[in-house]
Amino acid sequence: MSQTVTKKKHILHFPKWYPHPADIQNGVFIKKHIGVTAEKFNSSVVFATSAKQNNKFEVQSSFAERVFTVEVFFREYKSKSGLKPAVHAFRYLKAMCKGIKLAKLQFGKPAIVHAHVVLRAALLAWILAFYHHIPFIITEHWSGFMNGDFQRKNLIYRKLVIFLMRRAAKIVVVSKSLKESLVRIGIEDSKISIIPNIVDALPQAENRRFTSFPCRIIFLSVADLVDRIKNISDIIKTVAELPEKTDFEYWIVGDGEDKEKLVLLAESLGLLNKKVFFMGRKNNDEVLKIINEVDFLVLNSFTETFSVVTAEALLAGKPVISTRCGGPEFFINETNGILIEPGNREVLSAAIISMMSNYKSYNPEILKNPIREKFGREAVGKEILAMYDEVFNRK
Repeated sequence: MSQTVTKKKHILHFPKWYPHPADIQNGVFIKKHIGVTAEKFNSSVVFATSAKQNNKFEVQSSFAERVFTVEVFFREYKSKSGLKPAVHAFRYLKAMCKGIKLAKLQFGKPAIVHAHVVLRAALLAWILAFYHHIPFIITEHWSGFMNGDFQRKNLIYRKLVIFLMRRAAKIVVVSKSLKESLVRIGIEDSKISIIPNIVDALPQAENRRFTSFPCRIIFLSVADLVDRIKNISDIIKTVAELPEKTDFEYWIVGDGEDKEKLVLLAESLGLLNKKVFFMGRKNNDEVLKIINEVDFLVLNSFTETFSVVTAEALLAGKPVISTRCGGPEFFINETNGILIEPGNREVLSAAIISMMSNYKSYNPEILKNPIREKFGREAVGKEILAMYDEVFNRK
């Protein structure tokens, strides 16, 4: 039976990334953005992805935290032939159509279609918006606009992305650096709004450390293990060179295409399960609990549009080491951490050694307050709702 609420406008979301059973960390920040709109609007999410399954399509729908979510899993095309992208594109379209039908049954015709991350989600949002004569919005998180990956795409892809962005009613990005990157490819400055990611902390009752080694220094990285972006390998190599007299552990949370390579690196250096520990992929609540167990966080990325986990560490009262990689330098300074240039192991080593000696000197409240004020649910929620109102009020 439909739970339609006719008094609220329907915002239909198409995320390219979204948490699902195969990847519980995927697009958590997108889910949080959508969640803060659910009190004012009827919010629905349609997410489709390939999966190793026997059925052509498997549809799962749920109604949680006032958001109606439809996940459609389509059978992965196993052949390695050149047909795979075309087959996946066709199956993705069919899967999304199934999800859209359920979202419309739930809440009726959407008032806005909101795509999260180009390309396919934005293309489908534009088509549906054109059909219904309604506006569409794009929220962009992809670091490829900053690190050159977009420029390395083929001409058709690049032209199509620019075409869609120019026709969107609004484009939302999470950092100044990402906005500047979009302006450089020809997107109008006035069309782009900067709305940061939402940063959460543990409930106060859970905000205490449980580690069995209170005298051991523990530092942490949380990342999709794609080394050309996150550069975890340089941290592991640096760990191997740190003074042996220091009692410490380095924890890595996450999974990805380079995990096996990174595990083998740690093993070859004699660090695996001695100094370097791989914790696997965790959901957001588990990540917050792990952050609470450590002394500081290290982000060594070449490119980040924002870095939610860095802000989460600060909100937990933990200082951070971060590269100047596009997003974190706008909220990290000498009062809450250490900023370093990417790709410099000598500087990284010096920063880790310095932080090991000084992490206790940072005032947790000084770390927490600015993050809470700028990136809390209430603050970010107001910005998102104001953006929707701006789009609705256009004639």
